[in-house]
Parts: sequence; C-alpha cells; structure tokens
Amino acid sequence: MILGATAGYACGCIVLARVAIFPVAVFAATTIGFFDAMATTLRQVLVQIDTPDRLRGRVTAAYQMVSRGGPSLGQAQMGAVAAQVGAPLALTLGASVTLVYAATLSLRGRTIRRYKG
Repeated sequence: MILGATAGYACGCIVLARVAIFPVAVFAATTIGFFDAMATTLRQVLVQIDTPDRLRGRVTAAYQMVSRGGPSLGQAQMGAVAAQVGAPLALTLGASVTLVYAATLSLRGRTIRRYKG
C-alpha cells in the first residue's frame, strides 16, 4: 500500500506539472494530497507498530525530524533545478525519480513486499 500510495503521489505530481486545464489541475492536486496523507499515515503506523513501547517516544521524535526536516533539505536543490529548466519540468523530473524508486522497490524490495506487521 505504501509503494502504491507513493506511486500515486508521483503520478499526481506528473499530471499537475503537465496539465493546463484548471479542473484537471485541481483533481491532480487533490490526488497528491490524498496519496500523501495515505503514505504518511501508513508510515507512521508502521513506526508505531514496530517500535517497542519503551522507545516509542524517542523513535517517534526521530521519525518526525527526518520526515518533516528531510524533505526541506532538498527544496533548495529543486528550486535551483526549477530556475534552470522551469517548474513543470523540475516537478516532472522529481516525480519521475519517485515513481522509478517506488517501482524498483515494488519489484526488487523483498523486505517491503513481505512485510506482515
């Protein structure tokens, strides 16, 4: 489900980057929000399930720092790419990397595919 949500997020980003029709752009943005919420919730659930009770607060704090702070580290780089090639192409490239990553993990990531919780 996480890989599917990640792929759905990436596809929504690609559609948003490429579309010039406002209602389709609104639908793409809604799709992005839906799949982002789904993937975020699933990841948080897995962290909560797999963390021993005595470590849950510390692990959750570390997870929050990485999941909220980590993406911010790439914003300057994506801004630089967007300045060079334009925002639509930059968003398409970033989403394509995410889509390839999700597809690769779904095909080759045995740990993720076999996870039983």
